[in-house]
Amino acid sequence: MPAGLTEHQINQYLEDGFLPIEGLFDPASLDPLIAELNEVVDAWAERYHGEGRLADRFTEAPFEHRLYRIHQAMDGRCKELHEAVLGKRKTAGMFHVMTLPEILDVVESLIGPEILVHPQFNSRAKLPDKTSVVDWHQDIGFLDPDVMQTEAFGTVSLLVLADDQDQMAVIAGSMEGNLTGCIYSHGDGEDDGAYDTVAAELRPRVGRLLNDKMPTGVAVVSAMNHGGPFPATGHPGFTAVGIPASLSRFAALHCYDEVRPHRLPPELRDGNPTGMWRLVDGEWTRE
Repeated sequence: MPAGLTEHQINQYLEDGFLPIEGLFDPASLDPLIAELNEVVDAWAERYHGEGRLADRFTEAPFEHRLYRIHQAMDGRCKELHEAVLGKRKTAGMFHVMTLPEILDVVESLIGPEILVHPQFNSRAKLPDKTSVVDWHQDIGFLDPDVMQTEAFGTVSLLVLADDQDQMAVIAGSMEGNLTGCIYSHGDGEDDGAYDTVAAELRPRVGRLLNDKMPTGVAVVSAMNHGGPFPATGHPGFTAVGIPASLSRFAALHCYDEVRPHRLPPELRDGNPTGMWRLVDGEWTRE
């Protein structure tokens, strides 16, 4: 395969945001990394076998099957093994893979010859029963679009380009419940028609609709809502910020039935000795 990407491939990557490339490098190039991972699997298989938790160590199983065979045989109770093969792997085998000339040629086609990479590289096992350290990853977006709505903690952005307001409305209408939704529009109202189209789809899907400002920016005031339709919150009638609705999240209901006056908390006694506002017979009073 020629070094780097063709002009057509570069344009396809820029248009789609991803680019499948078959046969980029010889699969044997992965052997040093596979050998390292096999050592990890071997060590844990021996340990589990010695502890009587694993009858068959599956030493004859190929690399791409062995981890799952052990996982199945132990009914998934091999968390230590999963953790050992995932995460930051600063090893010679990983460095060898990340610096393959074929990979660097592709990267150079896109960003030029000065290539900087993060010093930590992660490995993650994705088992056939969908057991994984994470429910989603950046390489799954074009395989399962619904996964892109899964909440992710951290610096993650998804950009979707629309040709017109109708497409924007379709995108907004496909969203799950969210805490907030914001629309940036022309300051002189030139796109009010487009705004009405998009807002009509977005409004029932968010707890708080913003104009020309970025969330979160919550304020502890009565008008604030930091809740939203499911799955943003379990019930759209509750909020994590704002008064008085959010106060109920941290309060317990206590009832006093025919309790003698001197035994009541000061806040509930006749004469209101604390002077606080109280709701009595449907009326707010300090008496």
